[in-house]
Amino acid sequence: MKVLLTRNLTIVEDKNATRSVYAGVATVDQVVDINTSENVRGYIAATGNETKVHRAIKDSLVNNPADFHVLNGGLTIVAEDSTWDEASRQLVLVNPSLINGGQTQGVIKDFLKERAARLAADPDQEVPPLPSVHFQLIVTKDKGLVAEISIARNSQNSVKAISIVGGKGQLDDLAKVMKDAGHTLQTSEDEDVKSGS
Repeated sequence: MKVLLTRNLTIVEDKNATRSVYAGVATVDQVVDINTSENVRGYIAATGNETKVHRAIKDSLVNNPADFHVLNGGLTIVAEDSTWDEASRQLVLVNPSLINGGQTQGVIKDFLKERAARLAADPDQEVPPLPSVHFQLIVTKDKGLVAEISIARNSQNSVKAISIVGGKGQLDDLAKVMKDAGHTLQTSEDEDVKSGS
């Protein structure tokens, strides 16, 4: 896998547990062939169940490729071993598996197929550079830990609409008007409007 950037994030606890942790950035084409054998969840849209998350990932790949790496949560990869060659920027992974980011990887695969088809139909068209994606690599031979990481990284709370519109500031004007009238408007799901905090 050719990477644009990689950094060693291994701390003492990792060394004591005989594992290493890295963070990196690669173009999206570099992550599509990593298997998902250790992932607790496959690519949901492959069964025809495309969600708004899939559509949002595709939208940012197509319409905002330069910001994709900061809009996307990135991928978590595990491997039994790794070798880094600074000169060629090649990261060689032994028995890698994507354990979080399967939906992102699936949408990227679809995006790259569509991109290749467009280029085949019109080879002279101008296309933007491939987007980049962040990844975290955990190198460990501890299969039990790999399973725990896969479960933990795929368990999350969904974000309610009120927190999304509140986070975008779309309720600010209404909240000000209500505050001026002596009322409180909840602008996120974790806000306690009764206590005012």
